[in-house]
Amino acid sequence: FRKPDFGLMKSLMRQPVIFDGRNIYDPKKMRERGFLYHSIGRKAHENHGPAEPARS
Repeated sequence: FRKPDFGLMKSLMRQPVIFDGRNIYDPKKMRERGFLYHSIGRKAHENHGPAEPARS
């Protein structure tokens, strides 16, 4: 999921809904792409850039 094809993903979904449990995508950009975007653990009014990937 480093560079997902959001256009393809959206075309394959019944409803374009994304639940982002790692907060790696920009909420504003996801809405601009036409997704209903839910960022888990991030306040709805925050507008941060993408989170840094976790080291594992």
